[in-house]
Amino acid sequence: MNNIIKMLLIACSLFSTYIGWAQLFVLPANDPHWNLVWHDEFNGDSINTSLWDFHAAWGNCSCSSSISPNQNNHNMHDGMVTLIAQQETDTCFMWEGGTTPNYYSKPYTSGCLYSQDTFKFGFFEIRSRFPAINYKKRPVQTGSGFSPCFWLYPTKYYYNPETNYSEIDVYEIGGRENRHTCNVHYSDSLHLTDMTDPENVIPGWSMRSNGDYSHDFIVNDGAFHVYSALWNARYVSIYYDNGLVRKAERHSSFNPRYFTPMNILITNMANSQNFHQDSINANTILPYPYDIDYVRVYHLQCDDTTVVNDIPDFSTYFYGVKQSITLSHATTLPSNTSVYLRAKNFIKLQNGFEVPLGTTLYLITCSCEADEQ
Repeated sequence: MNNIIKMLLIACSLFSTYIGWAQLFVLPANDPHWNLVWHDEFNGDSINTSLWDFHAAWGNCSCSSSISPNQNNHNMHDGMVTLIAQQETDTCFMWEGGTTPNYYSKPYTSGCLYSQDTFKFGFFEIRSRFPAINYKKRPVQTGSGFSPCFWLYPTKYYYNPETNYSEIDVYEIGGRENRHTCNVHYSDSLHLTDMTDPENVIPGWSMRSNGDYSHDFIVNDGAFHVYSALWNARYVSIYYDNGLVRKAERHSSFNPRYFTPMNILITNMANSQNFHQDSINANTILPYPYDIDYVRVYHLQCDDTTVVNDIPDFSTYFYGVKQSITLSHATTLPSNTSVYLRAKNFIKLQNGFEVPLGTTLYLITCSCEADEQ
């Protein structure tokens, strides 16, 4: 291979030690090894109720909000949906044991989307924006009291003997200053967890504590950004605009393989208690809008029973994780593009194999774990 080749050798097991990983990761939308398996582009006139419910099965009370299905809390426009929280009294319900739910009066209504489908493993992506804070305006209006979020939230219908609780918070935005936070919660069978009240579960393990601000950052440009999470049996990685923000890897007290299937939850609860956010006050933006352009879920393709010996025609090549790949002079890579090759056992480059100028070749060894997706 000549000295102008730009080639990257990446092993999944070494991601945590590979310094350039945050810069090298390519979103599945630009990588043919991933299939788009579930999505909503919000191009219609109303919420697609085959994809979404408006609250979890156990109720629609959350903090100071009554989670509302009303159209004035879910404004569809310009190929997006705006979840709107506003000050208005409404009654909500919660199943808290017994044969009938309990009802409460709340001073705010809020929009929420709770996916009808559940997921285990994959790449989860949202493009969204929050109101920017104008610090030149007096008094300064903020999102104090609100925490727009994008979670993978545990469903009460699935249980795993090794896991009592699991939750992936791709982001929770502290509205007072638009602070981005993220977390992974996990409780295994060694921890005491009360699953009778899913709203008050205390996980035995979290990626961060309430006082840990070392990975937080401010998102206050009022623009759309892409937020995502990669969840597999070995780790959970969280990204902001294609850059790695934080990663939780499997170890003795944390095992994402045992996570229960989860729903997607998107909401902007009033007076949210996430990370001790401030309460709504006279300077809070009301109504409070939270814009979502799309939500997408990808799964990695799997073809790991196939052994590849050279790829003479990339136009017909099936991009999936192979058992092994061996490349020689009989393989001709396309010019001026990026090529991603994945194999479970090994990828071998023989004498005579070349990469043309302008092409970037990514060689990745990993398991697709298709049976668990």
